[in-house]
Amino acid sequence: MDHQEAVASQAAERYVLGELSRQECEAFEEHFFECVECARDVRACAAALVNLRALLREQEGGRQRSPAARLWLRALALAAGLVLGAFALYWKVVRIPALEREIAALRAPQGYTAVFLRPVVRGEEQQIVLPAGRQFLGLAVDLPPTAAHEAYRCELWEASGRRSATVEASAPARPGEPLHLLLPRALLRSGNYTLVLRSAADPGAEIARFEFVIRVE
Repeated sequence: MDHQEAVASQAAERYVLGELSRQECEAFEEHFFECVECARDVRACAAALVNLRALLREQEGGRQRSPAARLWLRALALAAGLVLGAFALYWKVVRIPALEREIAALRAPQGYTAVFLRPVVRGEEQQIVLPAGRQFLGLAVDLPPTAAHEAYRCELWEASGRRSATVEASAPARPGEPLHLLLPRALLRSGNYTLVLRSAADPGAEIARFEFVIRVE
């Protein structure tokens, strides 16, 4: 699951409420451990849920409280309701329309930058320029001659050790053809990258790696 899918499906809220399937939950957990924004959303939703539950418990026990205490609890419950209502309104008026525009733009026909990714050559650093206006970067990965797997797992790592993306792709239709990957611009920033190629059936074994530099304009 990438960031756009997580936001569009409201994964953070559904994760906290326990509404995700097991497969969705695993995919979202793999994503939000590396995504600062989604991790922040999960913490905010969890805190709101804890506070609301505590508030409800206070109201249940408030029958033995003084009228002033019960009045204060009602005011607190009203404030919590207003906060949650404002959050829902924000999603309806701001976030959802913005996401719909982004999805429409992604579905529209468009060109993208395509690059043939060469194996690591000592002393040579492959430079990739991603021009302004391009929403995707296409990589044609040259598979080693000995590679003969039904599917591959491709991991894109930044120089800092952060994994930007994980892509699983079926093997090319004919031997000798490259493996084609399409990466959203939102996942990329200027810097050094390493693409690690593994077998999808045995992710622990590394097949090859490709090092390059991306310059986002």
